[in-house]
Amino acid sequence: MPAPELLMDFLPYYNELKLGGHLACAFLASMISGTAVFCALLAAGDNKMFERSYAFALWSSALIWVFPMVIDASAQVRTCLVYAAVALCVIALKYVFNKNARTAAVLWTVFLAAQAVVFFMLYKKVF
Repeated sequence: MPAPELLMDFLPYYNELKLGGHLACAFLASMISGTAVFCALLAAGDNKMFERSYAFALWSSALIWVFPMVIDASAQVRTCLVYAAVALCVIALKYVFNKNARTAAVLWTVFLAAQAVVFFMLYKKVF
C-alpha cells in the first residue's frame, strides 16, 4: 500500500461527517485538550495558564476539526489539511505557552493524546 493511501485510510470517517458532526468533535476536542494541557501545566508548576489553555484548545480544535470542512476540496486535500493543522498546532504550542523544550514536549504529548481520544471515540462510534 503506498504511503499516501495509508495516510488517507488513517482518517476514514473524517470526510463522512457533516458539519454538525465536526462542530461536535471540535467542542469535545477543545474541552478534552484544554483540560489536558491545563493539567500538564499544573503538573509543571504553572497555575496561571487556565485561560490560555482553553483558548488554545478552542482555536486548535476549530482549526483541526472545522476549518478543513468549510473548504470546497477533495477528501484527500481535506485530510492533508487536517495533518497540516495538527502539525501547526503542535509547533505553536511551544510558542503560545513560552515553555522550555522539556515542558513543551510534555505539552505536545498531552495535546496529541487528547486529540487522539476524540479520534478514537469517533472511530469506535462512541458518539
